[in-house]
Order: sequence, then C-alpha cells, then structure tokens
Amino acid sequence: MSTMLRFAYLVARVHDREIWEFSLLGGISFDKVSAQALIAVLLFFDSSRSALLDGNLMQTKIHNIGATVVGVDKFGNKYYEKLGETQYGRHRWVEYASKDRYNASQVPPEWHGWLHYITDHTGDELLLLKPKRYGVEHKQNFSGEGDEYIYHSKGHSLHPGQRDWTRYEPWQPKKS
Repeated sequence: MSTMLRFAYLVARVHDREIWEFSLLGGISFDKVSAQALIAVLLFFDSSRSALLDGNLMQTKIHNIGATVVGVDKFGNKYYEKLGETQYGRHRWVEYASKDRYNASQVPPEWHGWLHYITDHTGDELLLLKPKRYGVEHKQNFSGEGDEYIYHSKGHSLHPGQRDWTRYEPWQPKKS
C-alpha cells in the first residue's frame, strides 16, 4: 500500500452530508458511506499520489489565487497570468493537464512564445494567424519515457540490433 494511502484517519463529507470515516491502519469502518464516494477518494489518491508528494501541485494551487486563466490548449493545459504585485518574469505559468507526469515539451509552440515573454499574443490568438500549410502537429518529446525512446549503444542488452562484438582487439603486427 502506498505511503499516501497510509493515513491513520480520514474524515470527509459525502454527497448528502453524511460523515464517513475509515482507518487504513486499523481496518476500515464505515458510517453510512456510499461506495461511489469511497471509490472517488481512492481513485483521487491513486492518481494524484506522486503529484501530491512532488509538492508542485499544491504550490500551483496556492499561486493561482488571484490569477486569471488566459487560455487552455488542445492538450488541456491551463495558462495563467497574475498581474499586479507579482515579480516580472514570474507572472505567467502553466498548469499541466497531467498532474503526475508533466514535461516541458507538453507545451505547444504557440503557447511557448507567450509563456516565455517572446510575444504578448496568447496561443489562441496565434492559432488564428497560423497559416494552414503547417501540417505537422505538436507532440510531446518522449525521450527518457521508455525503453523504445532511450538511446542504447550497439552493445547494450536493450538495443534492438544487439550483436556480439568485442570491445577491444589487440593490434597484431603483420609477419613478413
């Protein structure tokens, strides 16, 4: 069982204000709990376990207070801007759609320019100006994401074209 689910005690309010409780260390006890609420809580902890332990999710949620949502891209990433008392260079940020597996390459180029202060036009505005002839869609860079995307040298056991070869061949002078 994961460390995130090892709460000694959890109290939550369910749909119709019934209070339910369960203890994962001392068994599970229910007081008028609905199965849907239990499944929802367990799925939340299972999917957000690494995101909560990472700390970035909570920091983003606290930072979002007083910020305005500028737009959402086709991948579901939300882009925020907080004008006012925020330091310049830190008032634009992205909240990734995937809370536990996020990567900077998940930001499409039209939003990258806005996010890094290259342009003041949002990604939605730039998409309207983008010519139709650009047919290549943006996709995430998968390097480091799995064995099929990681470079393996020709002698590595995971290399698809692995062959048996020696690393060192001593020099042998020709005999005359």
